[in-house]
Amino acid sequence: MQALHRIERIIGQQLILNLPASLEGKQVEVIVRELTGENGTALMHDRRRSPPPALTGKMVLQDDLIAPAAPETDWEAY
Repeated sequence: MQALHRIERIIGQQLILNLPASLEGKQVEVIVRELTGENGTALMHDRRRSPPPALTGKMVLQDDLIAPAAPETDWEAY
């Protein structure tokens, strides 16, 4: 499967794409999304993601992520 990602400017109501020869005769999916700003920042990146209100504050981290998983005495390193 090939994927092409390009940011293009629409002139009038047409968009003309030059595609690789390997896609000739193949069925493809075309998705057109509007971008905002001159730098091409996608709309979906304009807002910060947050957890659903029902889950907010319910998760507590119990483990020490920096501590080793097993004591050094359990290791059989030679």
